[in-house]
Amino acid sequence: MSNLDTGKECLALETRTLFMIGNGFDLAHGLRTSYMDFFYCVQTLALSLLPEPILLSHSHFTYRERTQIQRHFASKGIIKILNLDNPSKKNIWCTYFERVLNDKQRIETWIDLEKEIQFLIQKMELDVKNQIFVKTDPIQWFKSTMNCSGSFNNYPKDFSTSAKQIKCKVSEVNSIYRENLALSISIFHESLALFLYEELLRYTFCFELYLAFIMPDLFSSNRTLPSCPLNALFRNISEKDFLLSFNYTTTAQDRYNNALPAQYIHGRLRKYSDLSQHINDPDFQLSTPLIIGFHSSSVADADPTPFLYFEKFFQRILRNTGDDFYKWVNTITKDHLLKTIVYGHSLDITDQDFIRFIFEKSHFIKVYYHQANVLPALITNLVSIFGREEVNRIHSQGKLSFISTDTLIPREKPEANYVFM
Repeated sequence: MSNLDTGKECLALETRTLFMIGNGFDLAHGLRTSYMDFFYCVQTLALSLLPEPILLSHSHFTYRERTQIQRHFASKGIIKILNLDNPSKKNIWCTYFERVLNDKQRIETWIDLEKEIQFLIQKMELDVKNQIFVKTDPIQWFKSTMNCSGSFNNYPKDFSTSAKQIKCKVSEVNSIYRENLALSISIFHESLALFLYEELLRYTFCFELYLAFIMPDLFSSNRTLPSCPLNALFRNISEKDFLLSFNYTTTAQDRYNNALPAQYIHGRLRKYSDLSQHINDPDFQLSTPLIIGFHSSSVADADPTPFLYFEKFFQRILRNTGDDFYKWVNTITKDHLLKTIVYGHSLDITDQDFIRFIFEKSHFIKVYYHQANVLPALITNLVSIFGREEVNRIHSQGKLSFISTDTLIPREKPEANYVFM
C-alpha cells in the first residue's frame, strides 16, 4: 500500500473518487437481487408444478408475489431451461444448492454461493486426481457427490461413454488397458467439467431472466419505496469519478448519474429485447455474460485443469469484461489523490485481486456497513487478505475507516453544501 501516504504535496492534489459497490447496494434500494431471492423464485416455480400444493416453511415471498412469479412470462422459460418439471433432467445445480440449503439452512450472500461452488469443484478435482471414482462407479460417485436422484440421466454422451469405459477397464492389469483407462479418465474429467459448467451457465442465465424481468415487477409491487440514505453519498458524484460494480444491474448509473464511467466486472444484464427474443435459444442461454465463480489461491499453475472454467479470472477473460477500471486508476493516480468508497461489498477473499489493487492505489478508503453485526466480518475478511499488521497500520493511520450507513440518513436540517470526504 505504497500510495497510502499524506503530506503537503498530497494535500495540494485534486481528489477523484472510486465507488466500489456490491449487492448490498441494490438491497439498500429495496431490490430483490440476492441469491436467496432467486433460489426461492425457482422453488416457488418447482412447487407450482406439483399436483398438490405444499405449504412453505418460510415467507420469503408474499402470496401476491408468488402469484406474480408463477404467472410471469419469463417463468415458463426458467421452468423449461432448468427442467423443473422433469426430475431425471433437472438442472444439476438446482439439486446441489437445494441440498446445501437444507444442510446449512440458509445461504446468506452470493459470496457464500461462490464458496459452495468452490468447495464442490475442488472436492471433485481432488477425487479425480486420486481417482476415487475408479474404485467404485463413476456415475454413482457423481450422483452421490451432487446428491441427485437415482433417476437422473441428463449426462452428455462423452460423460456416459467414458464412465462406462472406466468401469469396464478398471479390473484390467495389462499396460495397454491401463493406458486406455488413463485416456478414459481424462475424457471423463473434461466432459465432467464442461457438463457442470454448461449447467451453471443455464442456471446463471435463468438468474439473468429473474433480474431482468421478474425482480423489477416484484419491486414495483411494493406499496412504499424504502428510504435510501445513498442520496447523500452520491450527491456530488461526477463524470470525473468512476464506478466499479460487482453487481449485474445498473442501479447506480440509472438512479444517480448515467454518464458516470463504470465497469461491471462480473458482467451486466443484456438488453430486455435480446433476452425476450432469444430466451429459448440454447446458444444464447450459454452465452450469458454474468460471472459466477471463485478465486483460487493455488500456485500450481503449471498444470491447468478443465475446472478452470469455474475460476473468476478465466471467466473475465472469456467474457471480456474489460480493463477500463485498471486504466482509469493507473491514469488518475499519477496526478490525483484516489478516494475509494466501498458500499455493499463484503470485501471477501473471493475478490482479493481487485481489493489488493484498490487498497494499494488509494489514499483514503471508507467502508460503509449497514448493521453493527456486519463490521466484524468486514474486518476479518480484510485480515485474511492483508494480515493483522497491515490492516491495523492503515486503520490506525486513518487511511482506512469503517462508517455506519446511519451517518448518511438526512437530519432535520441537513447542511446545504455537505460534501462527504
